[in-house]
Amino acid sequence: MRKLIINLFVVLFFISLSNCLVAQELKIGFVQKQFLVNNLGAKEGIRQKLDSGRNALYQRYQLTQRANTQKITQLVDQRKKATSSSEQQRITQQIEGLQLNTQEEREKIELDYQTLEKKAVDDLILKVDNAIAEVVKTKKIKHLLTQSSGNGESVILYADQQTNATYNITLEVAKLLGLTTN
Repeated sequence: MRKLIINLFVVLFFISLSNCLVAQELKIGFVQKQFLVNNLGAKEGIRQKLDSGRNALYQRYQLTQRANTQKITQLVDQRKKATSSSEQQRITQQIEGLQLNTQEEREKIELDYQTLEKKAVDDLILKVDNAIAEVVKTKKIKHLLTQSSGNGESVILYADQQTNATYNITLEVAKLLGLTTN
């Protein structure tokens, strides 16, 4: 019986020792991803590029709108001069078609801008994710937390200075992205 108890204690000792070793291999980190995305976007002038793209799309819309407005004006004059109701109806349908074309062009421009904006954001996130992955791989991090959720709520409420210095990889990722940090 005594031997059984000793063997049980030895087994429990090794189990607890192996658990300690597993816990030591648990490598965690955290990152401020939104900070990185925002600063990379500013560095790369994403807002200016999006504004420039929006202006180009708006100019395209204005060209379509002007051309259609001129055609509509001409058609209105033709409709006034038309003698038969069938001719007036045909001209009215052409006017409605041009108005619809203008509306569709406006909607297409809005969709094109949304696509442009989404691509710009997706490209930023991909660059940040790739840089994060590189730091995670270099530091052999097993679990990575984000410091705040997508809607701005804190996931990590507090980390003391030592913990922050040990586990926060934000500055390393920023450096890899060529961002200056204060």
